[in-house]
Amino acid sequence: MANDATINLTSTLLPLAIQQVVTGTTTITPADANDKWFYNSTLLGNSSRDMIEGVYIANLQAHGTVPTTIHADDKCRFIWIYNTGTTDGSTSTTNSVYIVTDGGTAANGTDDAIEVPAGYTWFGQLPNTTVGNVHSCIGQANAAGTASGTVQCLIAGILDDVA
Repeated sequence: MANDATINLTSTLLPLAIQQVVTGTTTITPADANDKWFYNSTLLGNSSRDMIEGVYIANLQAHGTVPTTIHADDKCRFIWIYNTGTTDGSTSTTNSVYIVTDGGTAANGTDDAIEVPAGYTWFGQLPNTTVGNVHSCIGQANAAGTASGTVQCLIAGILDDVA
């Protein structure tokens, strides 16, 4: 369907002696009219901040329609994040993006931080997590320390527009 997210994945895991190959397709479909797509190309820095912001895509496509702003209380049905491995779309960086989903401060040393290294993609369904609880910042790879500058990320997903 045109409004679905489809991810095709093949993973080869574990040492050769016990290796497993996992393949599959995941499709995420908006549940109703309140499930709306968002997309943002953003520059993240080393200070913790809200990761998801902006307006919903459908409103951008409808001419003469006032864009609906994403609200902190909207829920994250599906999030897809790509660390481009650049500071601005062209200058390379090895810095990672660190994400927390509990409303805490994102940092490279946070116990529950999700690390998205340069060139990596991360995605997940967080149906009870509100937009206002998803925070991010950049840091050195493998939690080696703080970083300076920015990392360009592409962020997309489906949010339940509850606000």
